[in-house]
Amino acid sequence: SGHEWRFLAPNRTLVTVASTASYNLPDDFGSISGTHLTFQSDYQQLFVEVTGEQRIRKARQSRSGTGRPELAAIVPIELTTTGSATAGQRFKMELWPTPDAVYTLEYRCEVAPFSLSDGRIYPYGGAVHSETILESCLAAAERHINSEAGVHSETFFNVLLPASIQKDNQLSPRMHGYIGDPRGQISSSSHNQSDYYVTVNGVTPE
Repeated sequence: SGHEWRFLAPNRTLVTVASTASYNLPDDFGSISGTHLTFQSDYQQLFVEVTGEQRIRKARQSRSGTGRPELAAIVPIELTTTGSATAGQRFKMELWPTPDAVYTLEYRCEVAPFSLSDGRIYPYGGAVHSETILESCLAAAERHINSEAGVHSETFFNVLLPASIQKDNQLSPRMHGYIGDPRGQISSSSHNQSDYYVTVNGVTPE
């Protein structure tokens, strides 16, 4: 399977508006990562479950009104013939219940990068992966012009791409938590169950 680039999965926030349940997501949104959205520090033990749009509709039928969001669904926005014909598929987030106040929700998503242009000259990946990205373009041009792989393809696939994957993997969590029977750790005089924790993307939940 292909490598899942971590620099294409940024953390983002969505700030709700009271009495508004539907929110258009950024134009480069590709898909949601994970199964939950989290609140900011005032709601540390609470989260919003990512679910299907059908469950949102059923929940709205069974209980209307407003409150702290509990469910979220990602819904594609239908393409229309009106407006700009250059816009691709877009998505929105539906929340239930309808927010009764301003909440800041945090989530991780996979992005669908924009095409480069005069006004958007920097691709995702930054300086760390810039040489790899450039060589990939040269390799593609090489195959298109010569109808075969050449020196640029060899450099890209055999040297730069593996190096970039290794660098990208360094962004992965170093510790996923204690694996084992916690009952065997409680009796230790120097440790207790709270000493065993999980870090996700370098962040330790409180």
